[in-house]
Amino acid sequence: MDIKILVELLNSFIKKNNDLIGSILTRKSQQKIDLSIFPDELDKDKLEGIKSGLYIFEEKDSGIVLYIGESIDITGRIYQHIGKGFTWGRNGVDCHFPHFGLTQWEGHSEYKDIFEKGNIYVTVIEVCPTNARNLLESFLIYAGDYRKDKPPLNINF
Repeated sequence: MDIKILVELLNSFIKKNNDLIGSILTRKSQQKIDLSIFPDELDKDKLEGIKSGLYIFEEKDSGIVLYIGESIDITGRIYQHIGKGFTWGRNGVDCHFPHFGLTQWEGHSEYKDIFEKGNIYVTVIEVCPTNARNLLESFLIYAGDYRKDKPPLNINF
């Protein structure tokens, strides 16, 4: 499923259920991070102040959603967990992510080349209150699993 469609579905879901779940999406925090130049060329200010939320991996060229995760510490997740998996490109050398476990799972091996080349954007969405992130992550995974001929999205709990 395309990232734009998935985020539109998320926005629609929240709007329709606003009375039930309240206003929980901080739209200003939807930031797209380019993993091929991450982290040196990325200003940490993009993520400053974001605590709890969702992160969505998408292929740069197609916008296809590859992975949806949630964290109570988005900055830590991006910089200390995800970032450590990459071998960063320097002086024109392509970066790659050779140790990313997602590509080892059944049905995800077709993504290995995408991850190895860092051909990924990560969209970060701040979610408040903290406990609402599980609801939104579940919705995104449910919506995203209707992708034709693609392996199911990873569920990261």
